[in-house]
Amino acid sequence: MAELTEKEIIHLKAYYNGMSVLISALIAGFLIMVLNPPDLNLMVAVSSVLPIGIIHNEPRTWDRLYRMSKVVFFSAVLQFVITMLIYDKFLLLSIAPLLTFCYLILIPRSTVAIIVVTIGWMAISSRPGLEPALNRSWGLLISFVSALIATEISRHFEDKVIEFKQSPHYHITPFMALRMTMVITLCAYIYKFWQLPQGNWLVLTACLLYMSYLPEFNLKVLVVHRIIGAPIGLVLAFLLLASSSFFSYKIYYLLPFMAAVVFYAYNRTKKYVIFTAGYLMVMALFSDLAVSTYVPENLPDVYILRIFCTTVAAIIVLFFNIYFLPGKEGYYVENP
Repeated sequence: MAELTEKEIIHLKAYYNGMSVLISALIAGFLIMVLNPPDLNLMVAVSSVLPIGIIHNEPRTWDRLYRMSKVVFFSAVLQFVITMLIYDKFLLLSIAPLLTFCYLILIPRSTVAIIVVTIGWMAISSRPGLEPALNRSWGLLISFVSALIATEISRHFEDKVIEFKQSPHYHITPFMALRMTMVITLCAYIYKFWQLPQGNWLVLTACLLYMSYLPEFNLKVLVVHRIIGAPIGLVLAFLLLASSSFFSYKIYYLLPFMAAVVFYAYNRTKKYVIFTAGYLMVMALFSDLAVSTYVPENLPDVYILRIFCTTVAAIIVLFFNIYFLPGKEGYYVENP
């Protein structure tokens, strides 16, 4: 195996991570066409790309399968609980946060725990009931199978050029888990109590911010990047969506490639503003083209509300981090 410079290793790792995202999105799209799951939603799309980062860094196939199985099971349980309790705000905002807190402190790796929580809480904007919950679990399984196959393919080629090195993993303390749970619960409360249109973006923003947060990163910088990047990404999505009538919605077929470029750029630069702008652009396009009823007249209001909810959630995260149990962060452990 040839000796590589650090810059070359960063480039290759970002390249193979982006390839995993692309392959996973293509496989998920193929399986969705063939199997025709009854509930195609944003959760399915997100779960086909978000877990790639955590399983891509596992050394063996068995480890990747084990890690992915945990994500599948725990996120399916959380989304099932949220779906069944949507009509009862008291139970929803008591049982679901309790389950969230348990996940955050019991699942050893912070990225795994937060991805589980992110995917699970996306059910807050979905149709309630037993059948929708089961349908979404079926969609999650399709997405996770796609992510696992894609990662195996890209790692097969990556292992030939890069020597694998296991990195320490970040573990969440109970104090940090409590703070994160309170933020997510507050965002869910604002969404449900005021019936805020596009309010699910409050919860999603809080989860994604925590997913990128580590002690060596400045949360204030992440929040600023989020507040700047979200309007950029959503405005780009709006412009692309508004002009999509000129090429008959063929932009939909470009989404997997867009997602791959976004993850490559983020892993290459580690600039959160790039991830925020690119990821929200792709997610908004998928949400509006593949999931929602496309109503061009409503687009300006929809995107303004998304920018507003993203900004509010980022401010809430920063406020709690400064004033509620400040300094009570997690710690690194070797290969849990």
